[in-house]
Amino acid sequence: MAGQRLALNINLDFDRTLIERGDWLFSQPPAKATDRVTVWLENQIPLNESQPVHIYHAASHTTGKLTLLQQPKLVPQQHALAELILEQPLFLAHGDKIILRNSNSTAVLGGAKVIEIHSPKRHKRTEARFDYLRQLIQAETAEKRTALYLQNHAVEAEQLMWIEQLTNAQLNKILEKNGDIRFQSWCFNADYRTQQTSKLLTALAQYHEQHPDQLGLGKARLYRIAALNQPEKLIYHFIDELLAENQLQQTRGWLHTADHKIQFNEQERALWQQVLEQFEQHNGQALWVRDLAGLLGQEESAMRNFLYKAGKLGYLTAVVKDRFFLTENIYATARLIKQLVAGKEGFSVNELRDVLQFGRKMTVQLVEYFDRCGFLRRKGNIHVLRDADVFDL
Repeated sequence: MAGQRLALNINLDFDRTLIERGDWLFSQPPAKATDRVTVWLENQIPLNESQPVHIYHAASHTTGKLTLLQQPKLVPQQHALAELILEQPLFLAHGDKIILRNSNSTAVLGGAKVIEIHSPKRHKRTEARFDYLRQLIQAETAEKRTALYLQNHAVEAEQLMWIEQLTNAQLNKILEKNGDIRFQSWCFNADYRTQQTSKLLTALAQYHEQHPDQLGLGKARLYRIAALNQPEKLIYHFIDELLAENQLQQTRGWLHTADHKIQFNEQERALWQQVLEQFEQHNGQALWVRDLAGLLGQEESAMRNFLYKAGKLGYLTAVVKDRFFLTENIYATARLIKQLVAGKEGFSVNELRDVLQFGRKMTVQLVEYFDRCGFLRRKGNIHVLRDADVFDL
């Protein structure tokens, strides 16, 4: 039964000196220990706004700092919200009881109940936050508290299970009862999904308004613009859902709203076929505006305008001014680079040149383009992956 003492026979081959007073046994891997918690405090002696304390939790003991969140002083037998910063992180969960003693450990200051683990470092004294903490104190069940945890946030299932000491099956039952959603390791509610999808659609609409001649944004860049501090995997899932719902569309890897279109006219489509043939004849290598204009008998300025329009449509990519690759070849090279760096830190320009069979200058321009767009970054004499998702379709 809970709270009972017992003798435990651990049939493992390890040195008993590795076990110390205060160590825990877990039925499943624990969440990360916390060094910053919010507590509901009841004091026995007067307290100042901030003071060093000794902290006792079960058989664990550490030191830390106690900070009152709502008042500068506290008279005896009062309740108050406070923050504890622990010198040594502890495995704490909601509702755990803590005893606090003064800095000399000669007198008991009071007792506290854990309300929140991993407390925020900023904006901890806003009225909205105090209201949230008061609701947590008043919530009597795991169902009610889980609904509060998921207000405006996505939370990892592992963290929810730890906070409330739930099994995976118990958590799923609570989520179903509350009408909340779980995608892989993330839990959230319908309001959170609406907030994030609205941000994605708004950011893309604003980009179209500011850049009407551009086809759209890549998935990774849209994430950075609209939802940088949110879970990347979850935002990508929302993008996939918006695509399935036809609220977003994807053309040659570029995301855009359903009503945003730029396209070739009939004459331009015919010219594009000629340009495409030239790229195919040059085995995927980059071509200059001037060279294409000469090969196809076009004015250089007219060819330049056409090629940049093809770039805006996503067919071509300019790695330097007036020198273009087929965009599909850029993506193919990105996939090749991922294979090239698999199992090692990075690659040199010469390694890539030998694989592609390009000239060194063209290879350098291509790698520097990948550096600029965030796919790679230079580290000494090699280039390493920075954001492997930039060229994922």
